[in-house]
Amino acid sequence: MHLFSLICGWLGAYLGHTTFRHKSSKMEFKSVYWVTVVLNIGGLVRLPKDKAILLFDNALVQFLNG
Repeated sequence: MHLFSLICGWLGAYLGHTTFRHKSSKMEFKSVYWVTVVLNIGGLVRLPKDKAILLFDNALVQFLNG
């Protein structure tokens, strides 16, 4: 699950973990999870603006197309 959250699945991992209470009481899991969130956001911030927008647009299109 940490691997998925590291490759930008952290929002889905968060929703699943809060909705289904999966590993919600495990402090070690939550700590590693939040590290992956920070790494993802840090990576997106460092991208040039045009590439970040393109990446977001592509992800949104894939999400909407299922």
